[in-house]
Amino acid sequence: MADERSVIAYDVYQKAAQQFDYAVTGATGAMCTYILQAFKPKRVDFSPYTLELLALLVLIASVILGFKLIQSKVTLLKINTEWLRVNEQLGTLVGNFSQFPGVNLCSGEIMTPESASREIPLLQEKSKAARSALDHRGDVCFLLYKWRDRCLVSGFLLLVLARLSAPYW
Repeated sequence: MADERSVIAYDVYQKAAQQFDYAVTGATGAMCTYILQAFKPKRVDFSPYTLELLALLVLIASVILGFKLIQSKVTLLKINTEWLRVNEQLGTLVGNFSQFPGVNLCSGEIMTPESASREIPLLQEKSKAARSALDHRGDVCFLLYKWRDRCLVSGFLLLVLARLSAPYW
């Protein structure tokens, strides 16, 4: 029962995080579009125009990082699925080792203790490789989150500064 609740909770969390990423990336793209509507080319110097241009560039970087984050999270989920599948196969082989010879219900092949002992090290290597890839992709996602949020906040603050400083220039 506890396993089922944790799977449900994880599923709800995953969907909410994904929707949040979509919303932040979409809203940032909409903000870039809004800025571009009223944007008129001028000479670049130290002025509110330059601050607004810088804000636009930083916000565009935030949108790009948001798309890369979504892409990276999809890859992370794919690797996680593979890692879980390999570990389930490994657990089944190790757990049923004393009951061999038996039939693999997925493939229909007959599993002997010899074939299982050959398969177990291969699955262990696949599991280690998938876990390593999972850890790496998780680190990449964390960095993308951090930089996307930094760009978003910086771009928004630059935009506010440009708009508030315009009357005093």
